[in-house]
Amino acid sequence: MSEAINYKIFFDQVNKHLLKIVCTIQQPDSAGQEIALPAWVPGSYVIRNFAKHVVSIEAECNGQAVAMQKIDKQTWQCEPCNGPLQITYHTYCFDTAPRGAYVDNERVFFDGCRLFLVVAGEEEQTRSVEIVKPDFTTSKSWKCATSMQPVKIDQDGFGIYSAENHLELIDHPFIISDFQAVKFDCAGVEHNFVLQGGCNVDMDRLKNDVTKICNGHIEYFGELPQMDKYVFICHASPNGYGGIEHRSSCALACEYAHLPILGADQDHDKYSEFLGLVSHEYFHLWNVKRIKPEVLVNPDLYSEVYTRQLWIFEGITSYLDNLNLVRTGLISIDEYLEILAKDITRLHKNPGAYVQNLVDASFDSWIKFYLPDENSINSAVSYYLKGSLVALALDLQIINSSDCKQSLADVMQVLWQQHGKTGLGLPEDYFARIVFEVTGDDYSEFFAKYLHDTIPLPLPELFLQVGVVLKNTPAPHTDKLGWNVTASRDRVLVRSVLSDSAAERAGIAPFDQIVAVNRHDVNMSNLADVLQFYVAEETLTVHYFRDGRLFETNVDNRDIVENICNLELVADTNSQQELQRTKWLGNLG
Repeated sequence: MSEAINYKIFFDQVNKHLLKIVCTIQQPDSAGQEIALPAWVPGSYVIRNFAKHVVSIEAECNGQAVAMQKIDKQTWQCEPCNGPLQITYHTYCFDTAPRGAYVDNERVFFDGCRLFLVVAGEEEQTRSVEIVKPDFTTSKSWKCATSMQPVKIDQDGFGIYSAENHLELIDHPFIISDFQAVKFDCAGVEHNFVLQGGCNVDMDRLKNDVTKICNGHIEYFGELPQMDKYVFICHASPNGYGGIEHRSSCALACEYAHLPILGADQDHDKYSEFLGLVSHEYFHLWNVKRIKPEVLVNPDLYSEVYTRQLWIFEGITSYLDNLNLVRTGLISIDEYLEILAKDITRLHKNPGAYVQNLVDASFDSWIKFYLPDENSINSAVSYYLKGSLVALALDLQIINSSDCKQSLADVMQVLWQQHGKTGLGLPEDYFARIVFEVTGDDYSEFFAKYLHDTIPLPLPELFLQVGVVLKNTPAPHTDKLGWNVTASRDRVLVRSVLSDSAAERAGIAPFDQIVAVNRHDVNMSNLADVLQFYVAEETLTVHYFRDGRLFETNVDNRDIVENICNLELVADTNSQQELQRTKWLGNLG
């Protein structure tokens, strides 16, 4: 067996946003070593071509230069050499996303896919990573945090780490800065919450709430996956939001307003949203990092890897993230119903939900979900959003059909035992078999309707079984015309136009600039008031600019679009509704 592949990371050009990496291959291919960078990162299904960030690369062996030639967009071929091959390269790091890499004189963060060369033929060989401690002024208080296994590190975390193979190597992001951190225990495993960019954050409250989230998911599955420790890596900034999962960590981005600030009024909705993100990424410990599609067990990192199952791994996770918050008492039932109502409203406002089915949405993530355009709302549906509502419907259906003896949790626990703990990937179309195995009921019609077709979900009936009433009310005047608008300087910019809407029939198109309604000057601050003033008018005269030319059209103002969802608890529930609601939401005391 070959010796370990070594990577050494230097911070000598942080002001240029460059990281220097030296990769040493002890026993290179005698025919000439091939090296490459991935084109995408697991968990974010779009081609990103990370090799484009490499600004320089060179090779040497025994002090002599080794010729290299790039043979495709992400691959280099080295000339044969006798002895250790050393590849030195600089990569540009100015992407603040959780799946990116960023470096300046205040902080460093990177996802392994962005940095670490793949050594062809040695993907299963062990890896070592040495983080060289910087010595410039602003780095004196820096520390290093990661979930990668340490080999020899100092008290600040600088030094050598190891990974069993390349897939493990890229599954442990690093944060290096003067961060804040808290430590807590869940199921006997050390957990760390590392926060970069936050100031005066109530870290004790954050620790307590995140602990509840973690314990809630551990209780759901009955155990925590095997790991030495878990690390939440979070970067706070004025804007930004999102996350990506890893095998024993996750990377998060949030706004300052998402965090609990000491001595300041807390935006509870923002904080709840952030806790939902934390819950989502932690649930991925089981669902996608261990229970995963068969094709993602050992994925091709250079091109698209297609599966129709992303609705399972992102949709079910998106359903159970906020359900965990209400079950653990972090949000109230009313708050949870408001979150669900907003999600249902978003789906109702999306004509693409009746064009693209859920399995196709999963399959097309590479070209649609991550690359939306102005017509996406009419042609595509989010497998996160609709997948979460299908998971909700499935959960309520199982609870009702089993007379409260089973729920979606039983399905997920079997998936965990049969696929998560064994490492066996989930074959396509196998999920329905698991549901049948658990419940004994045939859900083929359910999946045919709501996965393979675009039939609306039976949510009103299912909600009623748990003592919740779903009502749809008319859209606001700004929405009922069927345009989505935003501010553009002092004008109203049309971002998208819904299919079969009044705006579409009137000929309004994306990127039109609305300047007047019934000859009243409009902007984003007064548009709603102007539309309200003319609510009784059958038609509205709209003036807009397109390609620098002024146009006029008449828009039908008579449509009543009932697409705003409201969910309310039934005042007087019967015992069966109470039992089913408790099975769904847990015993909330």
